[in-house]
Amino acid sequence: MILFGLGALLLVGFVLALLLPPLLARRAVPPAADAAAESTAVGQTRSEVNLAILREQALQLADEHAAGLLSDAAYEAARMELARRTLAESPDAERPARSPATPRSRRTAVLISALVPVLGLGLYARLGTTEALNGAAPTATGAMAMAATAGADVTMAQVEAMVSAMAARLEN
Repeated sequence: MILFGLGALLLVGFVLALLLPPLLARRAVPPAADAAAESTAVGQTRSEVNLAILREQALQLADEHAAGLLSDAAYEAARMELARRTLAESPDAERPARSPATPRSRRTAVLISALVPVLGLGLYARLGTTEALNGAAPTATGAMAMAATAGADVTMAQVEAMVSAMAARLEN
């Protein structure tokens, strides 16, 4: 009985360890709040500085192409790469910072923490073999009760016939 209780407690703990972290994780904050916190000494955000650098690189690229140092294909490839980096650096593409979990998700976490064990016990009481907790082997009446819940009408003679047929199959 104690061993079963410890095993069930470990399984409930494992399930809760899988379900609760996403609910208690920090949520995303809008990029505007992140940009305000990330300003440089001159009053520009990191994204603004990086976009200015990318503009300078685009001008240098155009100058090199005009001077004949880059072929048309190389110029187009470099320009496409700069465009991709510019899109990735734009304020809309920034990954927002994290904020604490909302009260709603905390309520859900508490509800799940309470319901998982209660539902587990309820399912075991309904579908499990409670006499196995006391160390007793399941009896034929237990098998009959399980068959009755499945909707079959099984008599004791049929159960004994099934057991002897199973024994004969195991001997062969």
